[in-house]
Order: sequence, then C-alpha cells, then structure tokens
Amino acid sequence: MNTLYIDVGGCEVLKNGDHNIKIVLGSCIGIVVYHESKRIIGAIHILLPKYKPSAKEDKRITAFADRGITHLLHTMKSYTREIKDYKAIMAGGADLSSSDYFNIGRENYQACRDILKEHQIEVVFEDCLGKDPRILDFYTRDLSFEVHPVSKYSYPQDLEMEYNPIEIINEVKRTSKYFPVPNKAIMEIIRLKREEATPEKMEEIILKDDFIAANFLRFVNSSYFSPQNRITSLKQAIVYAGLENIYKFVNNLLVQNMVKKDIYSYSIDIQQYKIHILAVALLAEIIADIVGVENHLAYLGGLFHDIGKVILDLYALDNFSSTKRYAIISFVEDAIKSTAHAVVGRFYLQSLNLDEGILDIVEYHHYPHHAPESHKKAVAAVALANVLITNFMIGADNIVRSTPFTSPTQIYETLEIDLEEMDTIINSIPYLITIAEEMVI
Repeated sequence: MNTLYIDVGGCEVLKNGDHNIKIVLGSCIGIVVYHESKRIIGAIHILLPKYKPSAKEDKRITAFADRGITHLLHTMKSYTREIKDYKAIMAGGADLSSSDYFNIGRENYQACRDILKEHQIEVVFEDCLGKDPRILDFYTRDLSFEVHPVSKYSYPQDLEMEYNPIEIINEVKRTSKYFPVPNKAIMEIIRLKREEATPEKMEEIILKDDFIAANFLRFVNSSYFSPQNRITSLKQAIVYAGLENIYKFVNNLLVQNMVKKDIYSYSIDIQQYKIHILAVALLAEIIADIVGVENHLAYLGGLFHDIGKVILDLYALDNFSSTKRYAIISFVEDAIKSTAHAVVGRFYLQSLNLDEGILDIVEYHHYPHHAPESHKKAVAAVALANVLITNFMIGADNIVRSTPFTSPTQIYETLEIDLEEMDTIINSIPYLITIAEEMVI
C-alpha cells in the first residue's frame, strides 16, 4: 500500500489502486469524494474558503473551497461523464487561534458544506470544528477511513528526575561541534559592508562558488521576482535583484545549507522544515509592510527562527538512543515553554555576529510581548507568521504546539492589525507557500 499525502492546496483523483490517502489538518478541511461501485476517489486539502484575485494571479486554486471543490468534481467527471451517487467524508476546520477574532476553520467548514450541497454530494461522515488538529486516513482498497487527533507528545514522568533541561541547554551551548558550519562564501557576502557591496564586488564573491551562482540565478528567475524575460547573466541578476534582495538570498541559502537531513528529534522532514521557514519569512515580510516595520529584518528573522531545532537535534542524535531522543527533546522544550530552541538559536547566531534584531526575533518568537521595545513589532510579525503558517500548513511530521501568547488578541494588539488587514495576510498564504516550495534547494 502506498501512502499518498495531500499537501495544502493539493488535489488528487484516483481510480482503483491500493493507496492510503493521508491529509493532515489544522484549520484546513480535507475532503474525500468517492463512488462505491466505480471506485473513483477524489481528495482535496482546502486552505481557505474563497478565492480572492490579486496582483499575483498564479495562486493554487485548489487551495480555495469555492474553486477547488468544483475543480475536483470536474476532474472526477472526466471518468464518469457525470457526478452521480457520489459520497463524501470531510474532516478538519479546527479553531487553532482560540479566539473569535478570526476563525478560518469555521469559515472553511461552512464553505465546503455549502459547495458539496450545491453539487448534491452527500456527506456521509464528518469530524470537523473544535480545537484540535486531525489526520484523515482514507484507504482506497476498501473505501474505509479513520480520523484521529494530532496531539502533543506525552513524555514519561521519570524524565523529570533523570534530565535537567537547563543543563542540557548549557551543554549544547558549550559544545560547538553541534553548531552548523556556515558556507564561507555566503558569510563573506553577509559580512560585506553596504558601502563596499558594489555589483562588481558581489559578482566576484558569488563567482567563487558555483553552487551560490547557480542558485542565485534560480532565485532571481523565481516567482518571487517574476522577471518578464529570463535572466541568464550573473551581472544582470545582481543589478536586477539589488543589494537588499541579494542579502535575503544569501541568508536564505545559508539557513537551508545548515540543514542536511531530517530533524528526527522533532519528527520534521527536511523538506517540510525548509518550506516552513521560507513561508514564515515571506509572510513575516508582508506583515511587516502592513504594520510599518522593517520588512528585511522580519524576513531574516523568519528564516532563522527555528535554527535552534537543528542544533538540538544534532545534540540528541549524538547523546540519546533513537527510542528516547524524541521524548527528551519534547520534555526539554515543554519544561521551558517551547523556548529551548529559541535560546539555543540565539546563542548560535550571536556567534555568527548577526544583527541584534534577528537575535531578538529568534529568542522571542514564541513570546513577542517579552521582546525589547526596539524590535517588538518585528518579533510580533514573525510570531504571527509562524502561527499562521503552522496552523495552515501542519505537516505530517510537525509537532503541534499551542498559540504562543497569553491571549491570541495580544499579537493583533501589538501589531495593531484590523480584520481587513488580517484578511489580506491570510489570503496571501497559498501564493507564499507556492513560492516557498519553489525556493527550496
């Protein structure tokens, strides 16, 4: 049996076969439509209720209930000429914000119900709304299914007696062998002072490393820039991108190059980790623009916010057995309110002499109300981006944690965001996830 994950905005139609269709859901809605006798199965992962056109028209339409479900049924119709005697199951739509300020889960649920009813599709089972993320498993062999919760790891109580979380963090900080070694050419660009960063100097440094040069051209030709004509010259790419975007690119490359494998102690695969940090950086940049703080700082903070997880995982792999490391790292994180990776991340990035604003974002991204006033809004922008991307894009192997604020409204009050601005932010997520996937190296 093959496991087929339906990622955010994903849509698949299958006929016969032996598959386990798996959809991991937070505020999203997962729907499986099937025909018992003809064995045609369609699955979709809905992110938002309604498509809203913008300047970026290449959004993934299957991420939206109003467009996506219609597209799914139209595709299924190509197998049968008509949609008749189809049944559906649906799950998801959790309210992960713990607040009525915005409850996308409920809106997703209602939109999906209405559209299925409009198409006369009978919903024979649903497990929706509430507060908890879920996993929907559908088995095409016999059309059976199950929905089960994604819950926090419950660690054995004896860990409290055996391990000291603060001592583990201090040991990691003392032992530099767990710190990723940065690419020298990348660090040379990052440390280059603005007044010295001429296009010629940039070209000279980038040309030292074929990996950087090739990926820079790829970056400039990506959807992030969407140039009218493909850029093939490195010099042209440098001028076209500009210094600020070059610094974004090299930091993007730096943090991705630090992750060499899956992050076992957090049960996060490398692809999901990279998409997550890139999507958080891109969304934080948009939020920063809306609230009037430096978007460059928010972008970089978003890139580095979870680097401490990579370091703690390397430590755990070296010191604990495979049966214990997940439990121990979960215990360490929970013991100090999910900030172990934040503390370790700041310590490591400080050794690279990165900007103080980036360090503050990394350290306080779970508790922005504790951040220094000078960077509080930038920290809050990344904190909100992290929560939204995590809630909308809960990967199959991600640990689900609670919203990192005493009250969810704290973050909106800190940023002074209104409902219309939240609508803009939330509706940008499908496009940003698409860009993040494209930027993964």
